[in-house]
Amino acid sequence: MDNWFTAHGIARDDLAHLHSVHVVSYEWLLADPQETLASVAQFLRLPGELDPSAIKPDTSAPYQQQWHELLDAGKRGATRARERFGPSAQTFGYDLDDLQVIPRHPLVDDTGARLE
Repeated sequence: MDNWFTAHGIARDDLAHLHSVHVVSYEWLLADPQETLASVAQFLRLPGELDPSAIKPDTSAPYQQQWHELLDAGKRGATRARERFGPSAQTFGYDLDDLQVIPRHPLVDDTGARLE
């Protein structure tokens, strides 16, 4: 998870230096494929729509269930990961106790556009 947070931190820091950015998260894509892909198509000025039919919204459900089972069972690795990475996850809008929370990037608005 260290690599994930490092990569997100670099992306966050780079946003301030980029003039044309559209952020899309995996969670946004799964939660609302049609709207997320429409925003991408609009940002890229594509002449048509992007087909969301191949996106499976429940793709992460087994992993979320497994995570909660590990936490509920008090498995040391899961509880230590939650303690160690929970605060960092929250800075990016994630909640390691509730993986159903759809994160919002701290530097973009609800459309994925960079906040000024």
